[in-house]
Amino acid sequence: MPIISIIVPCYNSAETIYQTLSSIENQEETDFECIVVNDCSIDNSVKIIDKICDRDNRFKLINLESNIGVSEARNKGIHIASGRFISFLDSDDIWHKNFIKTAISIREKNKYPITHSPYLRFKKKDALVSAKLVSPPDIIDYQNIRNKNYLPLLSAVIDREIVGEFRFKDKRPEDYFLWLELIEDRKFFSKSTSVISAFYRVSNNQRSNNKIKSIKRIYNLFKHERNLNKYEALKTTFNWMKNNSFE
Repeated sequence: MPIISIIVPCYNSAETIYQTLSSIENQEETDFECIVVNDCSIDNSVKIIDKICDRDNRFKLINLESNIGVSEARNKGIHIASGRFISFLDSDDIWHKNFIKTAISIREKNKYPITHSPYLRFKKKDALVSAKLVSPPDIIDYQNIRNKNYLPLLSAVIDREIVGEFRFKDKRPEDYFLWLELIEDRKFFSKSTSVISAFYRVSNNQRSNNKIKSIKRIYNLFKHERNLNKYEALKTTFNWMKNNSFE
């Protein structure tokens, strides 16, 4: 049984999936399994994934019979995963080679339910790469999780022995729904490793680019999912907007 299971949902990611999986393959900590969930890609993604699976048996490819979306693709991976720890990496993001080792070693003295790390948001255009460091709070807990989605999914490592079972809801923003459940409702928390170990790729066509829709989703989340009245939902949404305006 591997110490950690890494779940990578993939849909038409031929341009980036090799770099993503290579960053996992080259980890300093070698005791892992990587479950790649192909959500009915129609490009060359599967051929690229197959090459890595053929040379490294730590990688497993799951081909879905129908397109079910990223949340359910991750849930399929969670169901199959056998590791004590669970982590997620989207098919266009990258880990530093120290990512797993850092997330595991910080737990040698403390049993943290979740850990995260600072990361770089980067954008590549032609031969130019621009990047910005994002440093989430050292502790993300029920006192600050409503202020912003501080917890980056690409750098989160969840200890299932502590947290227990969890699933993504098929609602956006799906990662924030999960953190509100685990951190606000179930009172778990996340501790930063304080080591920059992940790289978040910003693309022109990514789902979160429409800011107005994102704000509407956050308002609806607070009002309908968190059961706030209209005034409190607006107040919390404006606070969330203020905290996100710097990115």
